[in-house]
Amino acid sequence: MKTTSPRTAHPAPVPKRPRTKRAKSKSARPDRLESFLSALLPAKGEASVPEPLWGVLSEEAIDRQIHAAIARLTFGLSPASLALAYGDWALHMAASPGKRAKLAQKALRKALRFWL
Repeated sequence: MKTTSPRTAHPAPVPKRPRTKRAKSKSARPDRLESFLSALLPAKGEASVPEPLWGVLSEEAIDRQIHAAIARLTFGLSPASLALAYGDWALHMAASPGKRAKLAQKALRKALRFWL
């Protein structure tokens, strides 16, 4: 004789609630868009002068300050001429392995003398 296990009672399925459509706020989004665009664009018929990006300083004043700082850093020499001079020196050093070896020996000798 077969023994069967008693069936477990399953709960009754829960009926689904009918879906209700949400009321979309059609006026909220265009208002935000209009306020955003009105902040970016001038009103119709108005000619607006753009404000300087850096507050009260004009672009020319900022350029002068940057150029003055570069001149102090490079002792009045052009950064382009300094870069060209360094490139010229590096190219000559790359083409002179004997000179590089002599400079390396000299640097080692001076380092040993400094540390001893």
